[in-house]
Amino acid sequence: MLIPYWIQRADLSSTEHNPVDADHAVNAFLRYDWDAEERLFELDKRHEDNCPAGFGFFADDGRRLHVCLDSKDRFFFLYNYRTKALGLIPYGKSVSSEKMSTAEAAEAIRRFFDGDHEWLMRKCGR
Repeated sequence: MLIPYWIQRADLSSTEHNPVDADHAVNAFLRYDWDAEERLFELDKRHEDNCPAGFGFFADDGRRLHVCLDSKDRFFFLYNYRTKALGLIPYGKSVSSEKMSTAEAAEAIRRFFDGDHEWLMRKCGR
């Protein structure tokens, strides 16, 4: 499965990237300069227009994963997916994970590409 992704920087700027497979996505995430993003976030804290840097992925089925830097070598993710109320009415739902290591964050990206909804939900304590 190929999924496009974007990188959101701490200063709210972003870049969009062509669809990639899971291996490319994980490698791009692991090679990214997270130390520079952490420094940028610390410099930008005095402004209101900043956020934790992260990688975002949109699947064709409406699922979305946004893996964000929390602090030095610690990440969390936001996971959005479609479900149905009463088994009939579709709506979107969003959950977030606890803090995790770089390796766990990379695994979350791989699981997202694999469509492993149950694993992602367990990481969110559900």
